[in-house]
Amino acid sequence: MQKTIRTKIAIILLILLTLTSSTQTPLYAAEKSPTHDYVILWDIHEVIIEKDFTKIMAAIWNYNKKLAVLFNLNFSLLWNLARLIVDAIISDGLGEAFVQTAHANNNPALAQLINDIANAQRPIQGETISTYHIIQALKQMGFKQYIGSNIGVSIFADLVTTSDVAYIFQDNLELDLHKSQVVTYDPDHPERTIKKPDKRFFTSFFEKNNISHEEARHIIFIDDRLENIKSAQELGMQTIHFTSPEQLAHELEEILNIKLAAIFSFSLDT
Repeated sequence: MQKTIRTKIAIILLILLTLTSSTQTPLYAAEKSPTHDYVILWDIHEVIIEKDFTKIMAAIWNYNKKLAVLFNLNFSLLWNLARLIVDAIISDGLGEAFVQTAHANNNPALAQLINDIANAQRPIQGETISTYHIIQALKQMGFKQYIGSNIGVSIFADLVTTSDVAYIFQDNLELDLHKSQVVTYDPDHPERTIKKPDKRFFTSFFEKNNISHEEARHIIFIDDRLENIKSAQELGMQTIHFTSPEQLAHELEEILNIKLAAIFSFSLDT
């Protein structure tokens, strides 16, 4: 009888232990804090994700419409692509320009290939955490998080829906382009393209979200480029110049007066 009771107790304890471990906190967890008025404005490339050259080569090698790309090449398309390549040497965020140029020259296969190459990305991983962990932690604490990137509209759409890193953005960041800010490229009037560090890029974000210039101090803009950081600062935003996920976590803790707590063996002090 006593043996049966002990067996039942052991089974109950085993069930409780299993339930406890299955509801374990994610690798990078956020301690709850009082409500804050701050919103986070994220750059994407070299902050959240970075180029993966293995994926780029695979995207080119595995693309099943290479012949369609070649058959639809013409002098005008080659000339415009060559011009954009030269521009890309001194600028960023031109992926959308390549896509629109391919479409304008009736080469949708090339446009899709450019999309695939542009979105051959991987999460940025630090020594102990990734930027993705920080995004999850901030979401857990209730902070609103928006996109402020020079990525183009069509490339952005594929990035957050069909790419290998779409999970980072889905359910974590504001993907509605009536609120977040990306670049719309006009192939007929490229001078109308507004992108960082142009201050109009940020003021457009303000207008979308009914943010006054006085309220800009409640925006934390995160970017890896100093020229973009300077432009945001001149508009009154708080900024973090990104160098690593660990550095970002430290600076967010200071600005937001929160504690991003790690579990298991992780520590921001390492």
